[in-house]
Amino acid sequence: MKRRQEEVAVWRGELARREEVAVWRGALARREEVVMLSEEPARRREDVVLWRREPMRGPGMGRRKSFPAMCRGGFFLVLVVAMLFPWAGKVVAQGGGQYWDFPPMAPPHEYGDIVMDRVSSAAGRKPVYFSHWSHRRTAACLVCHFELGFEMEKGQTEIVEEDLGNGLYCGACHDGKTAFGNTEKTCANCHRKRPSGWKKKFKKFAKPFPKTGYGNRIDWVEATEKLDPPFSLSGDKPMAFDKRLDLAAEWAMVPPAMFPHVPHVRLLDCSNCHPDIFNIKKKSTKHFEMRFILAGKFCGVCHGKVAFPVQDCKRCHPKMRGSRH
Repeated sequence: MKRRQEEVAVWRGELARREEVAVWRGALARREEVVMLSEEPARRREDVVLWRREPMRGPGMGRRKSFPAMCRGGFFLVLVVAMLFPWAGKVVAQGGGQYWDFPPMAPPHEYGDIVMDRVSSAAGRKPVYFSHWSHRRTAACLVCHFELGFEMEKGQTEIVEEDLGNGLYCGACHDGKTAFGNTEKTCANCHRKRPSGWKKKFKKFAKPFPKTGYGNRIDWVEATEKLDPPFSLSGDKPMAFDKRLDLAAEWAMVPPAMFPHVPHVRLLDCSNCHPDIFNIKKKSTKHFEMRFILAGKFCGVCHGKVAFPVQDCKRCHPKMRGSRH
């Protein structure tokens, strides 16, 4: 086999000019083609075959750029990206809706409220209206979603009225002592529509806490410190684990996400997240992407339902510009 073989075909016409150079070296060949087409049909069309190592210089082929020239070109590209970064970050933060299909947010006094109707309607009763914000002041998340066995996803916990009388699920607190009990007179406290005056009650509750721009409009990290709800029914204390993770974003223009363990271990048990939702080892969780978070996976198990929604970009990406907090 010939060591090098060159084929150059040149066609000249009114609309196009084509140059092809094919280089074969040894028994192995590598060919990379870059076709550059202009938008104006009247301009020439060039098909340029690029190769590595020692290219043959064929007719019509320009000289290979020197290393300093390539460095200057790379520096210029980096400079352009750096100039565009603030603009890109602002677009992603303020105009995220053009990239992601954010779900509509409920009013602050309704954010996190859920209607539980697994069997109620079928049994001839009204569904249960449950408010998270009114319970967050009395217990940490893990009390219900770890110790009492409530699943994180609505409708997945097979709870029946008999369980309450046996001190299970809601019955652990709603026993007539800690909170109102399960009697015929109190059924309407849970099996109901949204209570009247709910907005007014929430406004009074939220008044002393720092404000944010999303969800309940309450900074729950600061509010939890003030409320100091019981961490566990058994008297356990939160784990002293303050590791912070900096997670590089997949998009070049998006600054890293920051995950602090401290506010999470104050409310949750490690098993709420690991290993079912996230692997223990950093950066080993597959498909950890924004589109799946918006679909209720990973961080979306809580954020967007009860915890602050993902529209609050800067809470996770603190170096992002232009996002209101």
